[in-house]
Amino acid sequence: MNMLSALVGQKIWSAKSGVGSFLTLEMGQKIGAHGTYHLWVQNANWSINSASKVLCHESSVKGKITETVNNLNNGTITKIEIAQTKLTLYIGLYTLVLEVPHSRENEILWTLWINDLVYTTYRDRIIIAVR
Repeated sequence: MNMLSALVGQKIWSAKSGVGSFLTLEMGQKIGAHGTYHLWVQNANWSINSASKVLCHESSVKGKITETVNNLNNGTITKIEIAQTKLTLYIGLYTLVLEVPHSRENEILWTLWINDLVYTTYRDRIIIAVR
């Protein structure tokens, strides 16, 4: 997943919770409503953590999600770790952990736009396309 290394050093200028458990992170140069780096978490299990505890996750109360996601704004991604079924983004004092759920085979977990490339991540594969 070398594509993810491009995110290290990027400052998040817009972190938002969306419909249901969706999350978006905007980084890089602003082009319209999005950044040149745009991460959309759709169907992955996720949590936002401090050093000592889980602050919220995909099933938390919407108000708690919104409050916690706002803490990611202006944070810089300093490190990324990839494990078998888990992706961890280190953002300032927080971590955003994305985990592969027991999902249907063709369900999109997250999508990452980097400039003109679109990386769509499924449970068992990544599809790369040019937009």
